[in-house]
Amino acid sequence: DRQAWESVAGKPECRAAVQRAEALLTQPMPELTDDLYLDYSRTGNRSRCEAVLNQRHGRIPALALAECAEGKGRFISKLEETIRAVCAEKSWVLPAHDANLQTFSGKLIIIDLASSALGWTMGTVDYLLGDRLTPEVRALLRSELDKRIFRPYRRMCAGEQNQYWLLYRMNWNSVCLAGVTGAAMTALDDPSERAWYALAAEHYSRYALEGFPPDGYCDEGVGYWNYGFGNYAVLAETVRRATKGAVDLMNRKEAVMPSAYGFQIEIQPGVCPSFADCDVKAMPAAGLLDYL
Repeated sequence: DRQAWESVAGKPECRAAVQRAEALLTQPMPELTDDLYLDYSRTGNRSRCEAVLNQRHGRIPALALAECAEGKGRFISKLEETIRAVCAEKSWVLPAHDANLQTFSGKLIIIDLASSALGWTMGTVDYLLGDRLTPEVRALLRSELDKRIFRPYRRMCAGEQNQYWLLYRMNWNSVCLAGVTGAAMTALDDPSERAWYALAAEHYSRYALEGFPPDGYCDEGVGYWNYGFGNYAVLAETVRRATKGAVDLMNRKEAVMPSAYGFQIEIQPGVCPSFADCDVKAMPAAGLLDYL
């Protein structure tokens, strides 16, 4: 009820979310041009386009969380404007992951780390705000999820297009599976459809675990363990909740030692070895350790 909502909205975290979103109300949407997207294919530079993509896509959770915190409809218009702009993008895939421009050109839609995460964000917005969005925007959001996430994923699972990260024994498997499965659990109405995605997650997530040796060592380093195994944990929790505990991807013997990696890799309090392309100050994420 309103009284309960207002008691939550007064918390510092909620006030901070509202303040972040308030700044976006007067800021124009960063422009994404074809020329900027094609920058990587011409020069190999990732940072220029990815910075704009991050700014554009980051507006969606910021505005949605602020609306959830405040509940007055103040951020809906700007959120819908942002959703329309993102849905109009030729590709949700990072330029560096669309090197032959097949998704940008519309020849074949693939799913990558960025598009799967964005899909989950879109699905979550639909789940949280639902009928507070206009029917037109909600229909557009769901249509784009089907086009850019669900249909390509089903084709991958059926072997009708490259299955690449479905069979990867590294972080792409966990990250992309988490995004696709999370989008399905939040945006699909049919329980039988959601069950299919839970089953697919249970099947294909085994490949990520096969990438760890028996002692659970992550040769990509602490930062990528946070990212890759962190997404595996999020995927597991998403499926566990969706199935009311019937499917628990953490309840696998292959998940035990990778779960212990973050505790065992610390040399002394606050110090972990830095290797691969991890930051020298990389540490196991506190929230992930608490969960594990």
